[in-house]
Amino acid sequence: MPIEPAIAFHRGRPVLACSSIGVGLHPATVLGLHRVLALGQPVAVAVDAPLVHGHDIVVGDSVTSVLAHRELDSPSRILDDRFPPACLDAARDAGHAVSPRPADDPMLPRGFWAAITTDPRTGKHTAARTPYGQGPARTTE
Repeated sequence: MPIEPAIAFHRGRPVLACSSIGVGLHPATVLGLHRVLALGQPVAVAVDAPLVHGHDIVVGDSVTSVLAHRELDSPSRILDDRFPPACLDAARDAGHAVSPRPADDPMLPRGFWAAITTDPRTGKHTAARTPYGQGPARTTE
């Protein structure tokens, strides 16, 4: 299983280190990085927000299947069902096929993302990870 580690710097100092694993590692990483670095959300808020997930293993479209490397006839992006209905409607109106599924569905093709941020002013570390995985993210002071 591939992993996707990253370190983000601000003015030459590391401010975020993260890694992701799972069939949804790319969406989990992009969403987490965007929410923390571009939107300025605390890492704990970013990991608790609704997620776009990876290829759907229920229909055989996963990183290990033959279908992963070709376009499906009716591609659909799997989302957890915590997105507001208006957001789902807007995505569909824009021509995107989206399929909401319960966030606690064990077959959801999720990515697990964990990150540690460092406040550049105080040096304080904060860690968090996406839910439904094993073990917490911890920091030591």
